[in-house]
Amino acid sequence: SISRRGSLTFPSCPSSIPDGRSERGVPDKPPVTFPGRWTPSPAMEVFFGAAVLVLCYVFLRLLNLSNGPAPPTLYYRPSDLNEFLLQAVPLLTLRYTPPMLWGRNGHLQSIIHSLFGPSRSKESRRGECSTVQLEDGSTLTYTLYDTSKPHPAGDITIVVCPGFGSSNRSKYIQAFVSLVSDHGFKVAVLDHLGTTDQPLTARRIFNYGETGEFGAMVDDVMRENPRTRLIVVGFSMGANIVCKYMAEGRSHNDKVICCVSAGQGYDAVRGSNVLMEWTGFRRAYNFAMAQGLKSILQRHSYVLFRGNNDFNLSAIHSATSLQEIDLAYTLQAAGYSSLHSYYRKCSCSFTMHKITVPTLLVNALDDPLVPEVMLDVPYNYAMSRDNAMFVLTRHGGHLGFYSGGFIIPESETWLHRLLLQYIDAMSTIEPSRASVSSDVLLSPSREFESQSVCASRSLGSQVD
Repeated sequence: SISRRGSLTFPSCPSSIPDGRSERGVPDKPPVTFPGRWTPSPAMEVFFGAAVLVLCYVFLRLLNLSNGPAPPTLYYRPSDLNEFLLQAVPLLTLRYTPPMLWGRNGHLQSIIHSLFGPSRSKESRRGECSTVQLEDGSTLTYTLYDTSKPHPAGDITIVVCPGFGSSNRSKYIQAFVSLVSDHGFKVAVLDHLGTTDQPLTARRIFNYGETGEFGAMVDDVMRENPRTRLIVVGFSMGANIVCKYMAEGRSHNDKVICCVSAGQGYDAVRGSNVLMEWTGFRRAYNFAMAQGLKSILQRHSYVLFRGNNDFNLSAIHSATSLQEIDLAYTLQAAGYSSLHSYYRKCSCSFTMHKITVPTLLVNALDDPLVPEVMLDVPYNYAMSRDNAMFVLTRHGGHLGFYSGGFIIPESETWLHRLLLQYIDAMSTIEPSRASVSSDVLLSPSREFESQSVCASRSLGSQVD
């Protein structure tokens, strides 16, 4: 029918539908069920939710994401030199920002550094290899890298002592050489005995505290270029060696502008004990370094062990720690009666109070090889003189110090840039301004409790 308003009208629908039938009067079908489908109970949902939270917590703890970036903490005595460095070296007061995803984990920083090195290491430089014959018949090799542009402060050579088992071909050494060469510095890099393809000419390899090879390289550099000034730089074990070398009062120390130590442990006596602990997986790192040392011994076994029955080769082969190798090989090769006497002789902590040149000491709190309990040595050293500074970062691992980025870091590490800035600043000042008087050279046993001689800074802002 047609309504008055011109619209169609329809019969009204029933107000209710009989049970079990659809609107069309067809019986309803039962709900479809799938065999094997599992519906979690409320208790299981709570369990899975808690498990996800635990995994997130473990992930945050593993990557240390809750521990944000911060400027380094500086320990030093107030002096004109240190105040100058605070102005001339910006990275001392700016925030160090590691890679966001993984850079706050010291283990990842250390492992990635060991395996890949800084990305700038791809810019490998070619240098001139030199050999020096030592008194015991050993043949020392080092590589001298020239620079394409002279430094404004004159002819300066950075003499570098690499870390454990390293040479001029190590990736982090190549990255450092590339960086400082671009800024006008010549660089001489020591090859530790046994770490290259150069055949051994005497029955020994490098050890932790032997300064003879480094001293022979410095002597040869000065013989070839008597007018150059020197800056000594050491990484890890090499830092221990350069500090020992500077404490020995060698003939060319008056030519040294400053001394730089990065990532060392200072005291091999205590270090040998902490490396046997599983805390921080240090025992695993000890095992890995022992395997590297055994591979060096194996590569030169024909020279080291041929016709020599003084060594227990089976003990060397089965060793799982550096201490076991030192017991089976190093003590006899170096002529020591006990591990304690050998480690004490190798440690710079007992002699570094004799260093007179300006010194920069750099360590990271999350270094898996150098725990915080061993950092009293650089602290006491820096607080005992006016020309030293101890720089302690929250992150960085063992020589890693990658910076910037989310996953892929910047091509230059924070450590290398810091060393360049410090070296550049020190090369421009007068030697008299950097010297230390004898009245502030104190023995390492003296402690400084007065706050008037203690200063620490953690200033700065985000590095853009």
